[in-house]
Order: sequence, then structure tokens, then C-alpha cells
Amino acid sequence: MQKYAITAGRETKCPSCGCLDNDGNYQDYLRNRGIYCPDKKPDWEADGAYDDVERYTYKYVAETCRCPHGIHYEEDRGKWEVLCCYFCGDNCIHIECRSSSKNDKIFVCDVCSNTVKEKLEFTESDMLPLRND
Repeated sequence: MQKYAITAGRETKCPSCGCLDNDGNYQDYLRNRGIYCPDKKPDWEADGAYDDVERYTYKYVAETCRCPHGIHYEEDRGKWEVLCCYFCGDNCIHIECRSSSKNDKIFVCDVCSNTVKEKLEFTESDMLPLRND
């Protein structure tokens, strides 16, 4: 159990039921019984094995990217914020690179807009929130 706790770190689970208590109660339970549970990432995450999974990749669909830093540059806010398609979430574009002059944060890619039969005219009240600000 000690080897498992050292390897798993914060992700130490009960081997019987697989319960991972985010409040740390299971780790406290082990510590009270003399098992050291380090406060660290698990070894299988610490070596960067999941870096490619954690990095979000998207397909940039603007015909011409006007960003001086290129298509992979992204700001949290502002004209170089990347908007992903409201429907598929895969096709993305910088706010500044959109062909429409709308000043909203709703983007629907050509693939999705061609799929939907009726004209897409949404207001912000019709949409789900894009982020929790």
C-alpha cells in the first residue's frame, strides 16, 4: 500500500471500491494508519505522459489569418481570442479574422451553417453561456 500511495500521490484511491475522495479523507485515513501519501501529481502524470491529451487542438478555418503571431496564437480576451463553432466546437477562428462584422462572441462554421436548413440568427439570450465570467 505504501508503494501505491507514493506512486499515486493525490490520486490515491481505495483499492477495494476505487473511491477517490477529493476532500482527502481517504488519504487522511491512510496517514492515520502510518502510510505516507505525498501531495503531488501521480507518477504517471508527472512525466508528461498526458501532455498531448491535455493540450486542446482545434482546426483553424479562416481563409486568411490576420494575427501577426499566426493561427496558433490565442488571447483570453480581445481581438485574438479564438472562437470555436457553437455547434461542433472543432472549427475555430480569431475574432478579428471573421468575415462578418458582427461584434458578438458567437461563431458558426461553414460546415455547421450549411448543415442547418434554416437561416441562423441568434441573439445572446438564445445561446448557452460561453464562459463563466
